[in-house]
Amino acid sequence: MRKTFKAIMRSYRFRIPKYDMPIRLRPWFLIFTSLIMVLLAFLGFTNFSRSLPLNDKLLHFLCFCVATGVFYFIFDVEDDDE
Repeated sequence: MRKTFKAIMRSYRFRIPKYDMPIRLRPWFLIFTSLIMVLLAFLGFTNFSRSLPLNDKLLHFLCFCVATGVFYFIFDVEDDDE
């Protein structure tokens, strides 16, 4: 379980030519975000969401919280060790 967690949270340096930016990306969270966006598109463009026993506003709030939370973990900024 610990190895799985470390593999998911592992970040890789992302370099943009001509810029020295301390940005790292987590590829697993790019995949998770894409899957969640597809799921949210399914809920939004079909009538399936109307059959759920949740209020429309509550469903929007929960879905956007999940999407924002997963998107937040994509980027990892390196700290200065000074």
